[in-house]
Amino acid sequence: MTDLTIEMLCNLSRKKQRLFANSSGLRACFFSVRRRIAEKIANPNLLKIHFHTFRQYKATKELHDFHGRERVQIILGHESANSTEAHVHIEKMLYLSKSNDPFIVKVADELEDAIKLMELGFEYHTENAEHKVFRKHK
Repeated sequence: MTDLTIEMLCNLSRKKQRLFANSSGLRACFFSVRRRIAEKIANPNLLKIHFHTFRQYKATKELHDFHGRERVQIILGHESANSTEAHVHIEKMLYLSKSNDPFIVKVADELEDAIKLMELGFEYHTENAEHKVFRKHK
């Protein structure tokens, strides 16, 4: 979890010391909220999302962005690199069609330009001198 997430959780008001009584309470809360959202937006596919889905997504995204199996192995806490291979397979399936030129790249010199690019879905990538480079998948 990020520091911001931890800080937000710590700032939640609660009657007891623990935020969730136990893991089954957390699970029940997650499934309840997921079901309500799926019903509200009439999208039953949301019911396919589990806690592990987020872990898989993060690992696949890290692998794609940084091309480092070792990095993903450390993040997931896998002892064996073979356990990480499943994410390599998923990453190839998701991003293979975009392998030639997977990004649209834009440069922003002013704060207003950077804000506009981020509103359009671009992510900050790097900086060169005074130029900020943004990219997003095609």
